Amino acid sequence: MSFPSLEAAQSAILMMLQEDFRNKISCVLGIYSCQMFVNNCSMDSLYPKEENTEEEKNNTNVDDDDEEDVKLVRVPFLRNDWFDDHFDITEPKHLIGKTLYLLSRETDNTLSRSYQIIGLAMFHKWDKAAALLNTFADSKDCKAAQSAILMMLQEDFRNKISCVLGIYSCQMFVNNCSMDSLYPKEENTEEEKNNTNVDDDEEDVKLVRVPFLRNDWFDDHFDITEPKHLIGKTLYLLSRETDNTLSRSYQIIGLAMFHKWDKAAALLNTFADSKDCSLLNEAIEKTKALMDEIPEDEEKTKEKLLNKFNGLFEKMKSGGKIQDESLAALLESHLKDVLKNEKDDVDAQQKLFSQWESERKLAHDKQNVELDKERRLKVIEEKKEYLFWKEKLLFFFENEDENLEEVKKVKELVASLKGQTKTEDTYMPPEMIKKAPERLTKYKRLARVKKL
Repeated sequence: MSFPSLEAAQSAILMMLQEDFRNKISCVLGIYSCQMFVNNCSMDSLYPKEENTEEEKNNTNVDDDDEEDVKLVRVPFLRNDWFDDHFDITEPKHLIGKTLYLLSRETDNTLSRSYQIIGLAMFHKWDKAAALLNTFADSKDCKAAQSAILMMLQEDFRNKISCVLGIYSCQMFVNNCSMDSLYPKEENTEEEKNNTNVDDDEEDVKLVRVPFLRNDWFDDHFDITEPKHLIGKTLYLLSRETDNTLSRSYQIIGLAMFHKWDKAAALLNTFADSKDCSLLNEAIEKTKALMDEIPEDEEKTKEKLLNKFNGLFEKMKSGGKIQDESLAALLESHLKDVLKNEKDDVDAQQKLFSQWESERKLAHDKQNVELDKERRLKVIEEKKEYLFWKEKLLFFFENEDENLEEVKKVKELVASLKGQTKTEDTYMPPEMIKKAPERLTKYKRLARVKKL
């Protein structure tokens, strides 16, 4: 079934602008519409700019500087240079982002919380996304970790506060929750359990051939379903955005949880060869503990990894690059230091508001210029029509032969129409409603001379 992504996304945006979220089904469909639009369409196609028609292009050649052909009209309008961050939004990405955020707020589950973070990121509300991540992190459950994982999948690490909060969220999840609670499997209802007990008779089974796409390729990103691997890759990618002892330690822990042993060994070798690259002793212990979790049937692989990593750890210890600080304490202090930069995010958001206001003013002025040009062209067209009929009137007797020829042709046409066979008219005219008489302009009144 083909889904009209563009029209559906526009409808979801209108629902967001109206702020009418009473119908939960409409909210879910709105989120789905925006997701389909992001997957299948480009942002520029949300509200494409209309190209000028040939007539408009020809009209642009009219000289607007001719004061005799120009009639200025004063039109009242509302002067409002304030950007309200709702109805004044014109950026497609921001519209989709705010729609995702507001629609997903109406429900409280893993998916909706994740779409809140994605929506705020698309809307460039980094301070609000960081605050939401902080709220999830304080709740000590899987909400914040799920949001950090989605931020990793989107590969959007521009906001440093969000990155540190994402690492903190994953650490809190590892400390307080089990891996199975990250994405718990839904239990079957009683009705489904009863249905599984029904014996499927071979006579009642009908096999249907269904076409499907064969794709056995694993992309190692969106296809990851193992909770430990998701947490590990999130820790690794988020900690890459900074370069200090804490981030390097979390890179090693993340790769170990992700079971990327070769990559972790290469990274440790790089740290050992460089001058100012240190690690926490707690990170080494956690890496060794993760290696101990390798199943017994891979004992040979386990021994090789232990020997390889022990050699790298000894190399770093001999170079004095192992620190004995607490991982949790260092993370807490780093989080406090990063949150001090909150003012920079606020200032950046304020600059963005100023930029939006200036863009709105430019768009407003451009629209006024276009409207004024349209009024001028309309006045010129009316004057041209008036001059045409005025010329007809003044040169009537000079062109009398041509006019009489036209009258003769009209009479012949009327006679031929009367000679045609009459057909029964079954058309029923609609009820006519009297309208107020149109107020004619000066040139339209003068143009009525054609009836003479």
